Amino acid sequence: PVVVTLDLDQTLWFGECAEWPPGTYESGSAATGAFPLRMVSTEKDETGRYPHLELHRDAPLIFGALRLLRASGAVRIAIASASPARGSALALLEKFGLIDGEMWLEIGDGDGGDGSGGATAETTAHGKVGHLRRLAKRMGVPKEEVRERFVLFDDSERNVDSVREEEPHGLHCNALVLDPATGLTAEAVARGLEHHCKELQREREDGFDGRLTEAERLAPDREQQRKMRQDRLGRRGERQAEVDGGRASDKLRALRVDPGWWVAAPLDGEEVDWRLVELATRLFKTCEWPGCGSDHPLAPDDEDAEWAYCALATYDAETRVHYQVLSEVSFCPADGTVQGTVRTRQAKVAESSRRANRYVSRDGTYATRETARATGFAPANVRLLPLLSSHHRPLRLLKRLVHRLEHLALVAELDGLRSLPAA
Repeated sequence: PVVVTLDLDQTLWFGECAEWPPGTYESGSAATGAFPLRMVSTEKDETGRYPHLELHRDAPLIFGALRLLRASGAVRIAIASASPARGSALALLEKFGLIDGEMWLEIGDGDGGDGSGGATAETTAHGKVGHLRRLAKRMGVPKEEVRERFVLFDDSERNVDSVREEEPHGLHCNALVLDPATGLTAEAVARGLEHHCKELQREREDGFDGRLTEAERLAPDREQQRKMRQDRLGRRGERQAEVDGGRASDKLRALRVDPGWWVAAPLDGEEVDWRLVELATRLFKTCEWPGCGSDHPLAPDDEDAEWAYCALATYDAETRVHYQVLSEVSFCPADGTVQGTVRTRQAKVAESSRRANRYVSRDGTYATRETARATGFAPANVRLLPLLSSHHRPLRLLKRLVHRLEHLALVAELDGLRSLPAA
């Protein structure tokens, strides 16, 4: 049987199990069959909300299907995770209803799943490769059959690449890179298993013995053999890239400019919200922020509530240009649109304009209102940002200060140039 091997964090659930010690949470949603979908902290965080850990949407369906296949002898299910929080991982698996007595576990560095612990040199050197080797040994899978039996699903490109690498450094196993924003999906499992079957069929047809194909073994000299092997590995890499469906790193490299980093740290003396920073960093790697109408960990629990985060919004659904930064974002159930506060110094003096922001102050002078409410954005054209609304104004003031300093530096530089003797 095929050993379907799954990672934990970002693969099965959206978060890190190390942040959820046993006894600090409880089931917070209705169950799908035997699987609850959310764990909610028993204590509020600094924002006054109850943090929650979401199980990825397709996980219950996948585990139900895999258990049926396991009953027929077609597959075996294994967990391979480098998380140091073994106790938290086991507790979450049990709470979510994912663990049973027939599942094979390899959690932590050097822990063989029996609680003995102890990292080995091989584990430290090979990472996920070490996990799969220990699983194979405990499951009685011969070393020469590991590449045919194991399929890994993991959100880490490094882990997947190491497992795919040929021996002695890798295992030459088939593996699939998952998008950490969506985790393990039914489509990804089907795609990964189909790719695994096709690769095995191709290797059998080519007479692959674990290192060389029949044609490579019959090559007239070593140089020709090397070129044939290199060409085969290149074609295999292209098929792997295709089945991955576009990695996050490939998306980043395809951007015309390097992505910027949104500042998620407060400027008013409060403590840094590291949970928000880590969440933002992880989600930003996907290059695809979910829209405000989707199930997203940054969204408020109440649909009518005002979001504590900023967002990028545009009216142009085709070219996605002319983005505006919105704060105090809220959803309008009446018409299904999104609105938010826009800070601008643009003068709009027309009396008939609903967005007029020019007004007469008490001393009789005209002033520009810096805020206006922008409405009518389609949810699909709104992207959340890891930036709290309360931090927006301090950042804008900092931006103006930097611009002033740049202007002063330029003036000083020009004055210095004028004082130079003519050449």
